[in-house]
Amino acid sequence: MAKLGSDKRPAVIRVRSVARAEEIVAYCDEHGWKVIVGIEPEETEELSDLEKLIDGTKLRMSTVRSEPSIGRNEPCPCGSGKKFKKCCGQDNSGVGRSDG
Repeated sequence: MAKLGSDKRPAVIRVRSVARAEEIVAYCDEHGWKVIVGIEPEETEELSDLEKLIDGTKLRMSTVRSEPSIGRNEPCPCGSGKKFKKCCGQDNSGVGRSDG
């Protein structure tokens, strides 16, 4: 299925006035979304496709990229020269060790 707001699947919106239609078309043009706007003064506005497009934009903008994790056999970032697993990545809880 084509992406909402594209040439193959434009967002379909119903508004009550020409001014509102122009406002929505301008907003969609700013974002590069294709839209079909119907003006029906006697009906309620139907903006669900526009809301989906806006929510999708928010999701893409708020995606958090985590920094890559340090591999166990990589040099420790603290600068000690040891492998991470033998330095800062070491389990210091003492569980499973025999200290002699």
